[in-house]
Amino acid sequence: MSDLTPAVLCPRLFAEASLAAGQLVEILPQLSGRTRAFSVVYPAHRGLSAASRALIDMLVAARANANSRGQV
Repeated sequence: MSDLTPAVLCPRLFAEASLAAGQLVEILPQLSGRTRAFSVVYPAHRGLSAASRALIDMLVAARANANSRGQV
């Protein structure tokens, strides 16, 4: 068995709760990328699935939370 620990690069908003809970540890913070805007694109003529709606709601809430803390 390897003693290597995996590392991942992802938007901070996806890891924020796990970082706060101590489940993740930030490494190499000096190499973090800049914040970029993102868009969610879906066909307007079709209804959204519950999973798609939940993802969009989570992203909007996380963005609002980051804005309120001055992180975006």
